[in-house]
Amino acid sequence: MDSYGYERHMRRRAILVPTGIACIIAAFGLASFLMTLPAIQSGDAAVLSKALDSLVSDETDDYLNLTFSDSHIIASVAFIGMIAIGLVILSYARTDRSNYFSAY
Repeated sequence: MDSYGYERHMRRRAILVPTGIACIIAAFGLASFLMTLPAIQSGDAAVLSKALDSLVSDETDDYLNLTFSDSHIIASVAFIGMIAIGLVILSYARTDRSNYFSAY
């Protein structure tokens, strides 16, 4: 077996797998933070919360009919986005592993 190819493969794997798992874990933290953001009564948090909600509602106004209770959807959008990024990274790591084993 080629030791250089093995070392390069293992270095990529050592970076990709923890990064993918970290993105999935960070998705839960980010969603929790964004869900509690509207409850904070300080001026900056309220302005940031309203700005994020208006950004999402302006972009999806034609597609979604949001009620007042569903108006804070940036947390779910960020959660789904971070989960998708983590899964893509882990999928690439799996494909890289199968490509390495088929080559060697």
